Amino acid sequence: MSALSAAWRVEAPEYLMSAALSSDDAGAIEPGYSAAITSDDDVHDVAVLAEDGTVAASGRVAIAGEAAVVDQVATHAEHRRRGLGRYVMRSLGVVAAERGATRSVLVATAEGLALYRTLGWAVESEITAAHLPERS
Repeated sequence: MSALSAAWRVEAPEYLMSAALSSDDAGAIEPGYSAAITSDDDVHDVAVLAEDGTVAASGRVAIAGEAAVVDQVATHAEHRRRGLGRYVMRSLGVVAAERGATRSVLVATAEGLALYRTLGWAVESEITAAHLPERS
């Protein structure tokens, strides 16, 4: 017997990951791009903008005391393989560390797993993702 009703969709496994934070510089961004950080209380967004002003990559971090939760990290397909995701992740880490966070967590898809591992993130646990379909 399932613990979830038939309305739920079980998706591909995801991964709970964590990393220690450092306030080291985020590094250089690829030429032709610029970055913007916006904040609303303890939620901070990093956006990498293409020359035409469109968002090429972005991510968000929410901070609660010494903990930081990274979410909504994405690089648009036409801007991949340029280090933009790496730049966003490093920038989120710097923002969080500067505000007192010492450790960060995120839930990664299989697609993001390799990037996060190269940045020093460790898998803490596999997660079974289950979602309710959005109502129209």
